[in-house]
Amino acid sequence: MTLSNEDTQKTLARLREFPLFSSVKEDDWEVLSQSMTREQYKRDVRVISAGENASDLFWIEEGEVSVFRDTPFGPQPIADLPTQSLFGELSLIDGRGRSTDVQTKTGAVIWRIDGAQLGQLFEERPPLACLFYRYFWASLAQKINLANNQIQKFFGGKEPTKQEKQHSRPAWFAPPKGIQVDSSSSIPAAMPGNVKLTDAQKRRVLEDAGLAPPEIELLFKLGEEMVISEDEAVFHEGDFGDTLYFIVHGQVRISKKIEGIGEEALAILERGQFFGEMALVSENAVRSADCYAHEGDVLMLAFRLHMLNTLEGDAEHDYPFLSALCKMMTHRLREINEKLFSWKMMTGGF
Repeated sequence: MTLSNEDTQKTLARLREFPLFSSVKEDDWEVLSQSMTREQYKRDVRVISAGENASDLFWIEEGEVSVFRDTPFGPQPIADLPTQSLFGELSLIDGRGRSTDVQTKTGAVIWRIDGAQLGQLFEERPPLACLFYRYFWASLAQKINLANNQIQKFFGGKEPTKQEKQHSRPAWFAPPKGIQVDSSSSIPAAMPGNVKLTDAQKRRVLEDAGLAPPEIELLFKLGEEMVISEDEAVFHEGDFGDTLYFIVHGQVRISKKIEGIGEEALAILERGQFFGEMALVSENAVRSADCYAHEGDVLMLAFRLHMLNTLEGDAEHDYPFLSALCKMMTHRLREINEKLFSWKMMTGGF
């Protein structure tokens, strides 16, 4: 049910109290609000279907939705999104069809933002685009984390500890109280290695992650190339998290040290994957696990948060960088969703 224009206008004013909309400039808000529609849904109503070619963005004012993928053996859960969550941003960012189904879990009030109009606004008003893309960054990081939890549950892992939704930190921040920034908590010193890649080979990795040549050039300009030798630490659990990493060559191992057992590997990340993003969008800015170069030397691009923050307010460079970063995150989230669907199909629903 779509609300009347009078009710919609009254509620638009209240939206300005929420983080996503409170920083929008008045002239941008006047145009943006014209692309927004407030809709009411009953429980168990489909809002998005996998395979749809649409780019509308959705923001939950009230209620909760379930993200899943329909299979012949029943739905494969991916995540439950609470009030003030975004969804639908993947198709807006990369222009591809919907990769999941979304259905209301409760009665809900949801704002639909026209994707075509929003995309046009982003081109005309880069500062507005930057504001949204920084929010997309935090939203995608949270969804990747939720999807990874589903993978853990799928293979019989422990139920992940429920956490409160984490908000993006302000542009400037200091290490949390009690956290020391030392040589292990930032970018490790690049060491000599045996990784011999041409510039074309390096760029091909980013092309495979869905990026266009201008975006690739910007990432190489802003990132710091580094080589880590096999079994050397990239960071340790508890370190202050101020850097995002993208793997150009090799593998890294994410692990935890378990008392009485030793190192327990949680994941092996490959060429074309990135890691460290959760520490950049979390209020708790510390690493939750150890990370090591796995087999052989690893070549990475490292992006420090202070560098990302210097771009804030510089829309000419900030928007292309955030767009490229969000495209990589979207690519990764789609891959995870597809894996969950495939595993559900292979196991026949068991």
